[in-house]
Amino acid sequence: MTARVRDMIMAPEETGKLGDAIAEGGYYGMQTFDQALLNHVQHGRVTMDEAVRAATSPHDFKLMVASDGHRSTSVEQLMSIERDPSPAL
Repeated sequence: MTARVRDMIMAPEETGKLGDAIAEGGYYGMQTFDQALLNHVQHGRVTMDEAVRAATSPHDFKLMVASDGHRSTSVEQLMSIERDPSPAL
């Protein structure tokens, strides 16, 4: 737990933001359930169908998979991920 997470737990008006704080806390070893699930899908330990059924938010999980785990994703970023980002040599 970080000081930020502790403060959010202590302040009821901030508790709703805990998921975001945990998702952004990878440096400190924190991850959400869906982030852990994505890791299992990427390493072939869990199928996509199983992961979607188990995900906290199936819709958001599918978006996370489509963006290769990047959280802050605009429509433009998702569309560019579908295209080859490297120029042809």
